[in-house]
Amino acid sequence: MEKSARVSCRSAYFMSTRLILVLILLFGNGCSFFKWRGEGTMNEPGIVILERKASANIQGFNVYRQDPDDGTESMVNSRIVKPSSNITDDRGLVTYRLIDRGVIAGLDYYYVFEEIAEDGTKTRWDTPQLMTAQSLQSATSR
Repeated sequence: MEKSARVSCRSAYFMSTRLILVLILLFGNGCSFFKWRGEGTMNEPGIVILERKASANIQGFNVYRQDPDDGTESMVNSRIVKPSSNITDDRGLVTYRLIDRGVIAGLDYYYVFEEIAEDGTKTRWDTPQLMTAQSLQSATSR
């Protein structure tokens, strides 16, 4: 092989290696170089706002987030979720509200609610609720 051909192959190899490194640096972290702010950028913290209407005559709720990969559940709240206000709607229901901050923006999560009656009896709601985590920026701009 001629010397100029070897130099040309070596130059092409180094150029392609540099290009790959540049692409990894630019796009490997949610394109932070270009300040891309799309939903669900790689590992961007997010929130899910959960609201439920229910009777005011209960202690409150526990809320569980289901892992989509293995189905395990983790409790989101550290104490019983109480009504966000004592104002009842026309059906006598109050709003219970919880914000889950342990999520990644743009990803889907399933939540299961467990109602705690006044006597301490716990009843799980059968149907998990699907929610998509919002970016912190889009949630605060509302």
